[in-house]
Amino acid sequence: MAKGSDCIRIGIVGLGGWTKRVHLPTLALIPEARVTALCARRPESLEEAAALCASPVQRFQDYEELVAWEGVDAVVVSTPNNLHESIAAASLAAGKHTFVEKPLAFTVEGCRRLCALARERGLVLQVGYELPYAPPFARGLQMIREGIIGEVSIVTCNIIRDFIRGSGWRADKALSGGMLLELTSHYINLADYLADSQPLEAVAYGGSRVVNEVDYGWLLVRYANGVVSSVCSCMFGSGSRDIAAGAIGTKGSLQMSVDERTIVLHHRGGREPEVTHIPEEMVDFVTSIRQGRTPLVNGEVGTRAVALSLAFERSALAGGERVSIEV
Repeated sequence: MAKGSDCIRIGIVGLGGWTKRVHLPTLALIPEARVTALCARRPESLEEAAALCASPVQRFQDYEELVAWEGVDAVVVSTPNNLHESIAAASLAAGKHTFVEKPLAFTVEGCRRLCALARERGLVLQVGYELPYAPPFARGLQMIREGIIGEVSIVTCNIIRDFIRGSGWRADKALSGGMLLELTSHYINLADYLADSQPLEAVAYGGSRVVNEVDYGWLLVRYANGVVSSVCSCMFGSGSRDIAAGAIGTKGSLQMSVDERTIVLHHRGGREPEVTHIPEEMVDFVTSIRQGRTPLVNGEVGTRAVALSLAFERSALAGGERVSIEV
């Protein structure tokens, strides 16, 4: 942080639509954070993003120059997925707290290297899975931990989207890591979050229908606490776009919905009122830096999401082969 200031100075690498629509407006609402640097290859992108900032910013076309600049305390990596690991590694090596859009890396080994680097340097490493911060799921996990539905046995989450991309970096597996890492990992992370334990083993069934990679399937994961989670994923499906999840316990069940902004709690003999809250993903990043604590979606959480997504692909392609999870 700048001398005599409590403000976290943030540099952003990658100035696509998500940065302009989400990260810049969100950071502008956090008094303890200030965007001081931007990095993109295209001068037009730098101009457009700089116009959205509340104060003048330093502009870079080389991310190595941004992470080395003394005017930033933290770096947000919001580039195509294939660049996440290398930029995050450079940022952490330069002593900067780092927020990385998902996936953290394309391999479990790559994720582990970044986590180890963050630990060695005493830095915050956060991964951009926002669903654990969404109102129903944050409160839902709290209710699960309070024992409101008893001992949890099953967690469910479905992702049905017409997501097949014909062009752009997301359509190229070498750049995106594939649809499981690019999109389904959000829902795998959500189920993992609600299961609230160490994943031990995964099995998946599915395959390729529309594109030459796993574009549909069902993932089952067994956890150390006895929970079984299921994630249904279809990338060429149509229907509701609601982000929903469920948890079934020995005393009742929870149905959580982002679109409805509700949690429905089912108990024998009745139903309790709906609950709503406010999500805080980027606030958690800034607060974790200021307080020296670990964010909710830290590097280890991001590593599990990558491990489970890769296990989904491996098991589905092998016709349901059991895959041990070691993270």
